[in-house]
Amino acid sequence: MVSDSRVPGWSQDQFAEINALIEELLDEYRDIVMVDRITVIRGYEQLAILHPDDPSFGRKLRRGILDLADIVDVRGKKPQATRLRFLARTDVP
Repeated sequence: MVSDSRVPGWSQDQFAEINALIEELLDEYRDIVMVDRITVIRGYEQLAILHPDDPSFGRKLRRGILDLADIVDVRGKKPQATRLRFLARTDVP
């Protein structure tokens, strides 16, 4: 994921940490479910950057990260899932 603060409601620090978690998860899980979910997240991120006036892309990006957190949680990675959920919150600075 590109570390970019051009997405309304998201900070560069959020993107950096989300990206680090995604890279960590990809090192461990390189299956179609994980790759698909991460592709969706990256796609919505790009759409949110290209269309900053459309808040639906930011919401879809957030939903994608929460979906990834659910998948990670089921796979026994509770700390990473919890962190993703925290980073997807709208009130994270």
